[in-house]
Amino acid sequence: MNNNLRDDSIAAALLEENESLSDDEIFLPSSDDESDHISEASEVPSDTDVEDAEINIEPHSDDTTSTLQPFYLGKDGRTKWYKSPPRTNVRTRAENLITHLPGCKYAARHKKTHQECFETFFTDEIVDIVLKNTNQKISLRMENSTSNSTYGETDKAEIKAVFGLLFLAGLFRSGRQSLIDLWSNDGTGIEVFRNTMTRQRFSFLINSLRFDDSSTRTARVADDRLAPIRDIFEIFVKNCQNAYTPYEYLTIDEELVAFRGRCSFRQYIPSKPAKYGLKIYALVDAKTFYTMNLEIYCGKQPDNSPYTVDPESGDQRKPSIITFYNSTKSGVDVVDKLARTYDVSRNCKRWPLTVFFSMLNHAGINGFIVFMLNNGIERNKTNLRKNFIKRLGLSLIEEHLRKRKDNPHIPREIRRRVCEMLNEEAPAPPQKQPRRSQRCSFCPRNKDRKTLNGCFKCNVAICKEHANLMCQNCTDLHDE
Repeated sequence: MNNNLRDDSIAAALLEENESLSDDEIFLPSSDDESDHISEASEVPSDTDVEDAEINIEPHSDDTTSTLQPFYLGKDGRTKWYKSPPRTNVRTRAENLITHLPGCKYAARHKKTHQECFETFFTDEIVDIVLKNTNQKISLRMENSTSNSTYGETDKAEIKAVFGLLFLAGLFRSGRQSLIDLWSNDGTGIEVFRNTMTRQRFSFLINSLRFDDSSTRTARVADDRLAPIRDIFEIFVKNCQNAYTPYEYLTIDEELVAFRGRCSFRQYIPSKPAKYGLKIYALVDAKTFYTMNLEIYCGKQPDNSPYTVDPESGDQRKPSIITFYNSTKSGVDVVDKLARTYDVSRNCKRWPLTVFFSMLNHAGINGFIVFMLNNGIERNKTNLRKNFIKRLGLSLIEEHLRKRKDNPHIPREIRRRVCEMLNEEAPAPPQKQPRRSQRCSFCPRNKDRKTLNGCFKCNVAICKEHANLMCQNCTDLHDE
């Protein structure tokens, strides 16, 4: 890792191209209504809290020790707000000592390319789980459908191609745009989507994505409300923690992932841009905006669930992640806005798929931070994150494109465009073999007219009566 690369360079690169954000908007602390759930752990009171305390509560002092400073008692009857700031010339607490250098850990230290940085978080283990359960869902759907290639099972290369197309859709700010517009061939669509796969196939795979075994889901939901996404979610969070050591300042806050479908723990927060969605608590490095930990708020878990809330939080029933709070509060808000800049989310009615889209957004941000650290990229370059998302999307679809260009069932024009995307020379059309005498495809059967001629494009037998002559120059112009 380049030691000259500073954390402020990473933050500047992330925020530089985000035109929708101003500096004041990025680092503005959350409102009091949004941070009520973390007021107990805050070390510095806000102006509103101090005013309320001074109006409604009389100052207290400890009678046992005269050296203690007077304080105000908080609204909860337990929190103490001291009138004077604490001393600075004291020994640092043990939990605040920095024992490891911040930056990439060994698991991510040697990742250089765009795809390697992304696969640090979306490992083959996650892709295999998604592939296995998606094919299981496809098999169930094929039992009630015709034998069409659109509804066939998928493979790992095609699943990664779907991820790549999602990133490219977010790059063009088209995550919520209609698929018909993205795949349009009238000049208004995006060619890379048509070259990678058909619109019907992409829509079928998105609708078939599954992340757990549906046959055992009912039993697992009885113990865990997040059972449909729990396995890959925990693997993803573990990968985030194993790849990076944060700086000394961390932020714990909530983010709302937009979702308006049916979900028992869907939240309504009017102060958020999305208003309705799934609430996720996030632990973020306040300097580089790297996401270290995530926890989905799913309401009250069953009594026998291993994923219960922290008992030390008392009547407020907060998750364990929210009981550890630091003074900085802007990190999660910045990550939330960065995710919306190149959002991969699609409109859907299944909340596990919405969580999966959020995981892809966080993986894109974390992968970009690892990419900058390992390649020593400085601040003086522009559009760094946009170029990273673009190269990541193209690298994820490359393996599927190489299979597609060798498929003889794909139209020749699409295969030629795929070869141009891969910077490869398009293969020459196969040489036509000498034909044997066949019946003309257009003549009535009772004529039984035999011919040695065939169409140069579809190669069906055709007699001179139903053929149109064309010179070689016009034929070449037609192919172009």
